[in-house]
Amino acid sequence: MTREGIGPADRDPDRPPRTDGGLRQSWRSPHRVAGSAGQSEALILVAVLAVVLQHATAGAHTQAVLAGAFGDAFWWSVAFTAAAVPVCLLLPGRAPVPATPDPAEAESVVLV
Repeated sequence: MTREGIGPADRDPDRPPRTDGGLRQSWRSPHRVAGSAGQSEALILVAVLAVVLQHATAGAHTQAVLAGAFGDAFWWSVAFTAAAVPVCLLLPGRAPVPATPDPAEAESVVLV
């Protein structure tokens, strides 16, 4: 399957047509699903914080009670963050970059 006219790189008449259009599209789909799932999780956390705040402010008639309600919501958000930090630390890091040899050492290895 060829797709021409994708971008400026495809306007070169001497260049053969691209044949990776389907592969490129298949890479985008999982990223879209993962992005929407991440947004859903964030919305759930915001909804939980809204329920905590609404529950804590129910029947509040003084500023002290309202301030305490916002304090409760704040500590819930701190708890969510504290729960996420260990999970983030378990994510894989970048692969180590191989050290580039010193040019003098590389020449001595080649000459030997």
